Amino acid sequence: MAVPFSMNHQHTQTPPSFAHSRISRSTLQRRLREEGTSYQAVLDVMRRDMAIRYLTKTTLRADEIASVLAYRDANSFSRSFRRWTGLSPLAFRQVDNRPSASGESE
Repeated sequence: MAVPFSMNHQHTQTPPSFAHSRISRSTLQRRLREEGTSYQAVLDVMRRDMAIRYLTKTTLRADEIASVLAYRDANSFSRSFRRWTGLSPLAFRQVDNRPSASGESE
């Protein structure tokens, strides 16, 4: 199920307005429950995937990525990232940029 949402909302605990997608909050919650998930779980997966992409494909700093992903601050982002990957954003970027055994960067 594709869930439309914007990362630009201020409060990640409650979904942004879904008026533009013609779906009520209660309908969204019910459909997500039927799929065995929640808005927060979908948001978490999207943030994780986007954070990994930003860390591997851009030179954005962790505080800039935190802002783009609508975290309150860089510390909150770093705690979430460590929970997802076991590494800090900086350590993840360093491991990703490490040359492979063949001497080429992947």
